[in-house]
Parts: sequence; structure tokens; C-alpha cells
Amino acid sequence: KSDDAPMPSPTEEEPRRVLMLMSDTGGGHRASAQALRDTFHELYGNRFQVEIVDIWTNHTPWPINRAPRSYSFMVRHSWLWRLNYRFTQPAFIHQPLMTGVGVAASSRLSSAFRRFRPQLVVSVHPLLQHVPLKVLRSLAGRANGDGSGGPRGIARGGSEPPTAPPPFATVVTDFTTCHPTWFHRRVDKCFVATEEALRRAKKRGLSDKQIKRHGLPIRPAFSKEHPPKYEMRRRLGLDPAAPLVMLAGGGEGMGTLELTCDAVQEQLRNAPNGAQVVVICGRNKALVDKLKSKPGYDARDPKVPPRDSAPLTGPPPPSSSSKGCRVYPLGFVNNMDEWMAASDVIVTKAGPGTIAEALCVGLPLILNGRVPCQEEGNVDYVVRNKVGYFLTDPELIANQVWKLLCTPGGLSEVKRMSERAKSFGKPEAVYQIVRDLAALSDTRVTKMNLPRSSRQYARQNSQLGGFDLGGARMLEPVELFS
Repeated sequence: KSDDAPMPSPTEEEPRRVLMLMSDTGGGHRASAQALRDTFHELYGNRFQVEIVDIWTNHTPWPINRAPRSYSFMVRHSWLWRLNYRFTQPAFIHQPLMTGVGVAASSRLSSAFRRFRPQLVVSVHPLLQHVPLKVLRSLAGRANGDGSGGPRGIARGGSEPPTAPPPFATVVTDFTTCHPTWFHRRVDKCFVATEEALRRAKKRGLSDKQIKRHGLPIRPAFSKEHPPKYEMRRRLGLDPAAPLVMLAGGGEGMGTLELTCDAVQEQLRNAPNGAQVVVICGRNKALVDKLKSKPGYDARDPKVPPRDSAPLTGPPPPSSSSKGCRVYPLGFVNNMDEWMAASDVIVTKAGPGTIAEALCVGLPLILNGRVPCQEEGNVDYVVRNKVGYFLTDPELIANQVWKLLCTPGGLSEVKRMSERAKSFGKPEAVYQIVRDLAALSDTRVTKMNLPRSSRQYARQNSQLGGFDLGGARMLEPVELFS
């Protein structure tokens, strides 16, 4: 289709279409989008059709579509990522960059938006505000016939209601340290997780009406009540009495997982009640295979019953009958909530999603790594609120695990940290965000900043209705996509 082709319109019988914009730079953005999609389905069934699209990779031209592939490389070379992050923070740097990307990618992005015909657009990525908003506004301008984003008929002296872009919301998936590109003044809503993120949004010019603070969107399963830890271990095919340590490296199994696992296993080899370690390697199958081939590591996956099967019940065992430390290397799991609920402590990098999930189930954290800049604030949040530690040396991590799980003082501290963690958890956040998004998609007014001539026209024709002459310039739209 031509770039000037009109936007196709759906029928009234179709479900409302929500387009989730993300990019696979780390696993957190896709996980947040999937959590939102699953919650839409849980709350509203087929009333909403949610599409998750890696818009950066699949709908921009070369070489822009290759940019996400550089993320892992830059993170592994932290100085390079820090340079990139700091350099692009000032508006006079990132705004021209985004403008250039918009010019190069506008044709393909326009075609994508025409094909998906969203009635609500949700971004869960810091680089997907400026360019999509510009393209959507440009499409509205073409539909209005003036090419400027102003309302239809105004440029020609007519009186038809204007066409407006669909509502646009940003769901910030960083915890505290948020890059400025997360925040754009033209969004209808911006959802943040913490007070620190809220302050950053206000500093970037967003109003109180635009910002909502609910928490981080994590999988709906984390909002459910779980049985006691011993019962969860029994359900997962583990020793119900032996303490369980979880090691996680994110969706890609990144970090020093192998070295840390070796150190923890060696340290817990003489645990008085035995010990267990589950290593979640994500999509890093090579690491799973390597760990399973090591002496003392269990090559068998624990016997995990279907999620909807009847729970195993019984009294808590007095002590473990096993000795030593058994290690279970696993790849990607779809019941992370159950593994966390069964664990006593988690060793993981400072990813915001994993931290939020651990807080919801009251799981103390040992953070062993962080992405420069964007995850540094997460470490401070965990340590300052006394829900975890930050240690990078595998031997120090193993010593801390021993202190927490194998000494009377440590066991008391684990209990206190677990209670504090639960007090910071926000398991209902994803439901609150989705309810607000559903309401936004159903609104009959869409925020749109008009050119000066259009504002003058609105003042002269306010008796026609549909115009709010306040600072927000709210308009009754003839929607592009519905």
C-alpha cells in the first residue's frame, strides 16, 4: 500500500485490538508484554485481541533492525554499554537520533500499523515512544488531508470531526533507574513501578494525570497463594525438608552461573539437613548440558506434575533424609512462580522482573550482577530495603548462602527478609495496569495537540460540541483504526 493509503476500519463485532511494542533486548520486555497479554485474557477473555510485536527487529529497515542484536555484546563489555547509555541520555542527543530513525523507518512502520489496525498501542521498551508516536501522528495527518496531524476538514475549512491516533500508553519495565527515552509528553498514560521512577517521569515533563504507579507487570501466577515451601518441594519432586537455593541467569542464562553453582554446591556439601540447588539456565541449552555432565550434578529433571493437578499434601517432614547437595540444572521453565515459592533464597542478576517476582513470593535475594546504569538502582533498592544482598564473587555468595541456610541466626534473618520482601511485593500491579489500559482503549476522547490554526478553529466552533478548550485539547475522534 502507498504511505498515503487510508487506514482500514474494523467492524463493530471484532474484539478491541491492542498492539504491544517490544524488542528482545534482554528477556524482561517480552516477559512484561506476555504478562499483560495473559492478564487481558484472564480478565476480558476474547473481548481484546493482544498482539506482541518486536517492532524494532521485524518492521524497520537494515541496519536499524540489527540494533537489538548488539545488546548482549554491549552488556558483556560493560564500558561500551555504559558509554552508550550515558551518551544518549541528553534530549539534544536522543531526540535527533530518534528523528533520524523515524525518517528511515516511517514507511515500514506505517505499513505495520495499517496492518495491525490497533485501537490501543502499548510500549514496554524505552526506544519505542518517540518514533511510533511520530508515525501514528503522521498517519492521522494523512487521513485528515493536511499532512500535519491536524483534524480532518480544518485545513480545508470544513467542520468534520478530526481523526486522531489511537491511545498510546507506556509501561516502564525498569524499576528505578529509567533512561529518559522511556518518557514522552504525548503519551496518554505512563505506568511506573516505584516512587523513584515516578519522580523521573515528572522531571521529564509528564503530568500527574498521565502517570500511574502500580508496580511492575509480572505474570498473573505470582498473585496466587502458594502452599508452604515443603509442600511446594514435594510437588516439584524434590526433598521437602532440605533447603532449596535457586540460581537464575535471566532468559538467556547470562552471568557467572556455572562458577557460582560450583561454589554453592561445594559449600553446601556438608549442610546438616542436606541441600538442593536448582539452576534456571533459560534458553542457554549449552549450559544445561554442560552442568548435567558434571560429577555430582543430577542429570534427571525433577518430576513436575501438571500445574492443574491436585496438590500433594502431608505433614512437614522433621528433617531431610538426604545428605550432601543435589543440583538440578534446568532450561526455560514456565512455572517460575512455583520454583520461587519452593525456594529459600535466590541468587540472580539485578533484573527488575526477577526482583519483582521474588518480592511477591517473599523470597530473599542475593544479587550477583547488574547491567551498568539501568540496573544499578535496582541493587540499591534491594539492599536499602533489607530484602537482599549484593555480592559478585562466587565464593562470597556461597559463604552467604551457608550463613543464611545453615546457621540459627541466618534462618531467623531469612524469615525477617521474607516478611519484608512480601511487604514490598505488588502482585496485583499487572491487573491494575490492564484495567487502566482497557479503560483507556474504551475512551471516546483522544489527546491530540493541534496546530495553532486548528486551536483557533476549535475556539470558534466550540458550540458544535466535542471540543474541550482546556490545556489538554481533548477531541471527539473519528478513529483511524475503529
